[in-house]
Amino acid sequence: MPWVIDILLYPISTAGLTSLAIIVGLSFLLQLFSPILALGGMYGGVLVFGLYILMAIYITWYIAECIYDSATGGTRARDTYMGNVGLGDMWSRAWSLLCVWFIYVAPLVLYAIFVRRADGILWALLAWAVIFYPVGILAMVVLDSMSALNPFLLIGAVCRTFVPYVGLLLLLVLVTVVMGLVEFVMLRYAPALLRVLVARTLDIYVAMVLAHVLGRFYWNNSERLDWGL
Repeated sequence: MPWVIDILLYPISTAGLTSLAIIVGLSFLLQLFSPILALGGMYGGVLVFGLYILMAIYITWYIAECIYDSATGGTRARDTYMGNVGLGDMWSRAWSLLCVWFIYVAPLVLYAIFVRRADGILWALLAWAVIFYPVGILAMVVLDSMSALNPFLLIGAVCRTFVPYVGLLLLLVLVTVVMGLVEFVMLRYAPALLRVLVARTLDIYVAMVLAHVLGRFYWNNSERLDWGL
């Protein structure tokens, strides 16, 4: 397959499709039954909130595993078999990736919400997020260390792989736009009762593809990055 098509087929394998079905199925069931559980008052609301948190942790852990697997040479999505991985391990991975979001994306979001002005600061924060968030996520997954929050580490990585990294950013945008158009068309013609399910499936599918793109960037530039994987 041409590489640009092959990366879009990353989830297309027995393990990948099974993982996709499990994640989407559990997520859909949670959304379906959460109104019923919420009827239990405060305790029901706390239960629903807790289940959503667990679901978010699980999805984040799995996407991180896709990045790591692709960084070590994987070309198709891995399964959801957790082996000896416990909830604590999944939470540790999810929390570390959330920290990356706080450092590189949250400032842009907060500024846009509270200031609501397109000025130089907003554009600087946007550039900060676009440049450092992808490589920050990759560094956190590969290094499994809070050193990935160090901008100087990431600046060095970007400088050593400048041309490929610009290509990575463009590819991430291209994949997002293409899959977004596919989702728009499918949702437009999907029956109303299935739109939530279709949207959830495509969202997870896109996340898996983007994780693969990020991981393959490390695989193709491992010597330049020299992060010891």
